[in-house]
Amino acid sequence: MPELYLKTGTGKVADDISAEMLRLQWLGQHVAVPALMRFERTPDEAWLLMTALPGQTAYQLMARDAALRPVVTAALARFLRRLHAIPVSSCPFTSEHGYRLAQARADRCGTGRQGRFR
Repeated sequence: MPELYLKTGTGKVADDISAEMLRLQWLGQHVAVPALMRFERTPDEAWLLMTALPGQTAYQLMARDAALRPVVTAALARFLRRLHAIPVSSCPFTSEHGYRLAQARADRCGTGRQGRFR
């Protein structure tokens, strides 16, 4: 049985969990992401059950053996090049400055909404 993680929340947190599930589904077409085992959503609550990715974090590897720092750094650079090679035009989500600023203002006033598509 794989190691599992459950995220659950209500209100804005439920919106964030729903948005995370959509982003993981999209991103999984391009890079390894946790497997989505189950997602449930009600008007007020969300549950996202997913697997852990195998392996160790970069920090864990470098803390265990400082000699691995160049290897880990090179692997991170390769991953970032791969991530940045994903065509922006294929992304259905927005994080443009104007949108994020409007979200921050709405959140401050308690009227924020999450998960807007382009």
